[in-house]
Amino acid sequence: MSYLIGLSVIALWVLVIVLYISVFALYRHLGTVALTTRDKRNQQGPGRIEESHRFRLYDVDGVARQVGRGEKLFQFIFFGSVTCQPCKQALPFLFDFAKAQQDCVETLLVCRGDEEAVRAFIGNMANREVKVIADNSGEVTGGLAIHSTPFAMLISSEGEVLAKGSASTGKSFERFAERVHISNRPGEEVESLSHPH
Repeated sequence: MSYLIGLSVIALWVLVIVLYISVFALYRHLGTVALTTRDKRNQQGPGRIEESHRFRLYDVDGVARQVGRGEKLFQFIFFGSVTCQPCKQALPFLFDFAKAQQDCVETLLVCRGDEEAVRAFIGNMANREVKVIADNSGEVTGGLAIHSTPFAMLISSEGEVLAKGSASTGKSFERFAERVHISNRPGEEVESLSHPH
């Protein structure tokens, strides 16, 4: 009988430990969700890319790129990370967007991680429409105050941020594409592209 009571006590302690770990993990997850809600995420990044925020870096093919001032009418910057699963899932939408908008939009993928990891991250999806920059040091994401990914900004050739927000679904990329076709009016406020309510 005492053997069964001892086994029951051990089983209860194991259950308490498992529940404690579960509650801790859930609490941590809820904290992360609270930090990356729509309103907080869309406050990331500047409203204008000033000269001090422009970065001249080399893409994974060794070509110099200027982050914040594109070669075309617009520059679309997608911020990702090699450890970000939603970023990986958004890559097909990014490459489709780049191909459809290639006439007027220079598309950059600024990805946290070293060059080898970034190449593995994009795998066989790489194409000439998307210029890939490995941001191993975090210079670009840190300098532009991008704290969570996936995140994107649409920038005019003058450095004005026309739209910014989460970019993880096909719908979010469609909204950026719609914004490309709206003319940039002086004094227009930055549009935060968040998910519909």
